[in-house]
Amino acid sequence: MKIPLDYICVRTGVLCPRCRRLVESGAVSDFEINVMKNLIELEENDPEFRQFLNDFTYIKAYKYGDALLILGEFVSKQDQRILQRLAKALGEKLDMKIRIISVASKKDIKSLVSQLIFPARVLGVNIIWLPDGSHQYIIRIPRTDLRYMPLSTDSIEKFIEAVSGENVKIRIE
Repeated sequence: MKIPLDYICVRTGVLCPRCRRLVESGAVSDFEINVMKNLIELEENDPEFRQFLNDFTYIKAYKYGDALLILGEFVSKQDQRILQRLAKALGEKLDMKIRIISVASKKDIKSLVSQLIFPARVLGVNIIWLPDGSHQYIIRIPRTDLRYMPLSTDSIEKFIEAVSGENVKIRIE
């Protein structure tokens, strides 16, 4: 697994000058060190995730309430079942709801939302142009899939806004 900090710094918790600068500049948050440490432990100790995490590049993590979103880059096509098992194992260690998504879909709002709300479905994505010239995305989700939503709609909106920088609202139909 590739991470932005040094392995030794993450394992020991004592940061070298380069890693300390990354944390102080805000490129890496304090809570991300713990996330990376737990991912490294899963990679080393769990044979189920070893091959998957060897091909994984950690990009960034976003935290909102009791939910955590991990952005990563995958060398090969990721399997949703492995991602769900990894998120569950990491969630048990960190006591949070976790979603792991591909950074390749950072600008494709529909793909980003589909990964976040899996196994629920996305009916569509509409763009509303506001009078000031800006725009807002409306994500439509069927009411029947509401029970399958892994995260609250509020946290999904916050995560999408943090990752893509776009103004987003979720509408249940």
